[in-house]
Parts: sequence; C-alpha cells; structure tokens
Amino acid sequence: MVEASARIDRPYIATENANHRTDHAVVGALVIRAWNMAPPIMAAIRLHHDFNSLGNADIDAEIHTLVAAGLVAEHLMRQHEALPEDADWKSNCQAAMDWLQISADDLEQWDEQLRPLLDEA
Repeated sequence: MVEASARIDRPYIATENANHRTDHAVVGALVIRAWNMAPPIMAAIRLHHDFNSLGNADIDAEIHTLVAAGLVAEHLMRQHEALPEDADWKSNCQAAMDWLQISADDLEQWDEQLRPLLDEA
C-alpha cells in the first residue's frame, strides 16, 4: 500500500496488479459474489476506480450512481479527516458530479451536514 500510494508513474491498482496479479477491486467484487449480494453492488465495487465507465450505455445506471456516490463519499471523508485530495477525485470529480447532477454548492452542504456525524463517530 505504501508503494502504491507513493508511485507517480502508475495508478494504485496498476501497482497492485504488478505485485499480486490482482487488485482490491477484483477481490472485493469476488467477496461480494461469495456473500450472494446483489450483482449491481458487485459491479460497482469492481468498477469503483474505473471512472471512464461512467455513462457507458452497457452498464446499468444504478452501477454508475454507486460508483459516483462512492467517489463523493470518499472525498467527503478525506476532507473531514484533513487528508490530501485523492488522485481519483482530482481526475474524476466532475464526471461523478455530472452523473449525480450535483454542484460544488451541494458538496459543501453535504460536508456541513455530515461533519457533525463524523465527529461523533
């Protein structure tokens, strides 16, 4: 994880694949399938770093929504924890926000509403 986070020449998942011949998105999807959870959840977990898939007509809208919402949730958590902005957010925030039909103002409001809940957790 340290190596994958530190690399600037390739994405996190590419480092996982280079070192392990798989990545956490594939493993997560396999766990969801083994637990007999809904196929859209499995697909969203499998695609949660594949933001080029957003809007792809071959993928159900529900899966796009889960992927985009996951990116937004990660961003809001990182803001709360004062962590640096994630590379996925930097590269894909507009696509996710467009898919969810939300604005920067919406994100600010969500952050304000979520912050006290995260403070309590």
